[in-house]
Amino acid sequence: MTIPQNLKLKNTIKYPTSIIVGGLNRLGLEIADSLMKQGGYVIIVDNVSEENVQKLNIFPKDVLLSFVDYTAIPHLDDDIRRLDYVFYFAHETIDFKAEVSTQEFLTFSNYLDAILSLATKFESRFLLTTSLKANQILMNESVLGNTSANKYTPVYTDMEIQRYAEGLTIEYFEKVELNARITRLGEMVGEGMDFSNNSAFVKLLMNAVKGEPLMLENDGLENEWYINMLDAAYGIIKAQFTKGTEGKVFSLCYDNIYTHLSVAYRIQEIEEDVREIKFIEGSASTISVRTHKPAPNLASVGWMPRMPFEQLLNQLVQQRFLFLKMG
Repeated sequence: MTIPQNLKLKNTIKYPTSIIVGGLNRLGLEIADSLMKQGGYVIIVDNVSEENVQKLNIFPKDVLLSFVDYTAIPHLDDDIRRLDYVFYFAHETIDFKAEVSTQEFLTFSNYLDAILSLATKFESRFLLTTSLKANQILMNESVLGNTSANKYTPVYTDMEIQRYAEGLTIEYFEKVELNARITRLGEMVGEGMDFSNNSAFVKLLMNAVKGEPLMLENDGLENEWYINMLDAAYGIIKAQFTKGTEGKVFSLCYDNIYTHLSVAYRIQEIEEDVREIKFIEGSASTISVRTHKPAPNLASVGWMPRMPFEQLLNQLVQQRFLFLKMG
């Protein structure tokens, strides 16, 4: 489709310019809004469609905002005159173990390499987001020896794409001194969260709002890291702009680790009508906290979550009950 005139690339060097790759989501829009309010020009890179263009109607038509498709990435070198900050989102996935075709992997690799080269050319600050959960699974499977390294035919998964993205980013930092950093995000909960991702947290929340027993797989002791979406946006900006973060990897999440069972207990405390917790047989969990040591929390450079997890969970339960009553 044709991009509206107000969202086409702008030929300017007057304003601090940022690119957000994969940014047409609640997190990316929040960061874009913050950057534009500070007088910056933002280019969002994502899949161009009529539906996605409509998502940008939340902004006035005169803001410094452009929208381009992923396929435009190889041409950005010719189309922009200034680039100060790059945010590359690689943390989102529905299933970390879902297989990815070789063509999809190569496409991702080419886009990432092109953006890293672009950031190097303009001497930009670069930030990559990946998933704490993906890193936990990878570390655990490496310890257990459950990798695809011995398979004759290469098999790529979403979590391996994230590992590749981290490796390539660090390579650019080490070899060409790109000003880059990595933030591994916990599962985003709160405003803008994805209720279709079928995570244990979402399942528990939906059990609660429907008045059903809280269903836990196996013993419910699998560990999770969470982060409020608005706190994640603030943390990503903090990591990008803080001196001394280059070349480092951070965890962006609440400092406490939560089990599925502990979340279920907290939901019971909030909603007294939800009395029963049931345990069901689930897929064998290979995730062990003992084999995973997260990167230093972003709190080490002064970031702090603005909403405690307990307050956030209470808000979510109450809001979802209200939603069901209104619907």
